[in-house]
Amino acid sequence: MMGRIWSLIGVVLVSCLVGCGGGDSASRLIGARNKDNISRLTSLYNLYQASNQWRGPKDEATFRKFISQVNEFNLNEMGVDPNKLDQLFVSERDGQPFKIRWNVTGGMGAVVPVVFEAEGVSGKRMVGITVEGPKEVDATEYDQLWSSGAGAPASRRPEAGRPMGPPPGAIPSP
Repeated sequence: MMGRIWSLIGVVLVSCLVGCGGGDSASRLIGARNKDNISRLTSLYNLYQASNQWRGPKDEATFRKFISQVNEFNLNEMGVDPNKLDQLFVSERDGQPFKIRWNVTGGMGAVVPVVFEAEGVSGKRMVGITVEGPKEVDATEYDQLWSSGAGAPASRRPEAGRPMGPPPGAIPSP
């Protein structure tokens, strides 16, 4: 099952990238979508979901094990050093470890908040949202996203049946 998902995601991603110019364009696109740790963790969380029946990792140990099994070339394209995973789980903005919502269920194209900055900067914190990427929010929206998992209009949630494609910026292992 996991191999089929990787293949499907790979075919879709390669098709899109070839149409966009291929090779170097693909690397630039992946790098641009994964420019900071919150983006990288969000992409990897979504990739985990895609390979595990759209359920997120149950805890940090499970997530780290998954990341360590992703092809090293693909991790490098995303800007992830597999030998420095501790740094990946820390926000560059506030220097604090991210808060992560474990076991989040989604679906292809589900838009759900999964990675949260602990303190943020100047009263604003970043939230990593699957499919869309990171978003800076105020304290009220942050608390709402953390407690309810809300954040996507109903038409964009998986139960509405609107698929939106593979995880952004993530490339599957061959």
